[in-house]
Amino acid sequence: MPPVLAHAGLATTDMGLTAGFAAACCSLLWWVAEPDWKSALALGASVALMALCKFSALLFFPLTVAAFAALAYKYLDHTKLKAWVLTLPVALACVALLVALVYRFNFSPLIAGIETVRQHQVAGHPSYLLGSLSKSGFWFYYEVALAVKTPLAALALAIWGFVLLRRQKTADAQMPLAIVIALLVSGFISNINIGVRHILPIYLALSIAGAAAVKWLAESPRRMNAAAALLILQLGSGVLTHPDYLPYTNLIGGNEPEKILADSDLDWGQDMLRLGARLRELGAPSVAFSPFIVAHLEAVHGFPPIQPNHPQVPEPGWNAVSITMWKVTRLGLFFDHPEVELWPDQMTPTERVGKGVLLYYVRPESVPR
Repeated sequence: MPPVLAHAGLATTDMGLTAGFAAACCSLLWWVAEPDWKSALALGASVALMALCKFSALLFFPLTVAAFAALAYKYLDHTKLKAWVLTLPVALACVALLVALVYRFNFSPLIAGIETVRQHQVAGHPSYLLGSLSKSGFWFYYEVALAVKTPLAALALAIWGFVLLRRQKTADAQMPLAIVIALLVSGFISNINIGVRHILPIYLALSIAGAAAVKWLAESPRRMNAAAALLILQLGSGVLTHPDYLPYTNLIGGNEPEKILADSDLDWGQDMLRLGARLRELGAPSVAFSPFIVAHLEAVHGFPPIQPNHPQVPEPGWNAVSITMWKVTRLGLFFDHPEVELWPDQMTPTERVGKGVLLYYVRPESVPR
């Protein structure tokens, strides 16, 4: 999965949450099937580590448990109710102890961190989707992001896989769909829509459902060719996009995916080395550029002298435009002056550097006053 490959290679909390979430879901299934002190300790430890990786786990996991309980209720062994009640405190105590140890029994940073997340959610965050900018996000953001960022072969396999899993009359088989429901519901209520990475654990569920579909296809000689073709397409989506996993989009994204997505789904500052090398090849004496990332681009990375992009007019000579700075921040204007039409909206770039930067050469005599 290109999005997973991308964020597995970055120093963020997203992959830690994904790994912790996987462990927590597996431990939950173990505890539901065999509610003893061992499975309870495993559940408590994995939930604690997941929550310590990223606070969004405090929303994701309870919703997943609720969705799982609703989907799997009639398949559960209800004779184990007493064992669940008796061992649940062991899991909760394990969570409390591990969290307390990590914070060295000083809960002020924990409370402050959760409050920061809450305030961010209330205040919202500039989000871009399908040509529109919003401070409170879009209720359908993650559905669009998944449709564009997930390889089409994986989507096809996952959709059929969920149908097959629902047909299985076991509790375990309901977990992948529970994960999808929980994470998409989280997306509905979130005011922070800045990348599919925020629901990265959903690829656990899509992968398991896809595996169920491959197994079903492979059980029949007549369907084996379809299974092989879809797996080859899936493999190709990762191989052919290397090393540009982060800005990967499928065929739906087209040649101008910035018309659909930006931010960590397309341009997270990953093309700075390419841009610096290209500017040196061109012999650019200077460049107008407002980078998305904070870095010593001139002193360390060999950029020519940089001046910020102006929102309304380009500078004479070379102008580099970060897609995220263009689409999400409106070159620094954000939500101010909505009447201003940005100059990159009116010009065709000279070339694209990597996937996230557009490069323009503007003749001095053509620059308006």
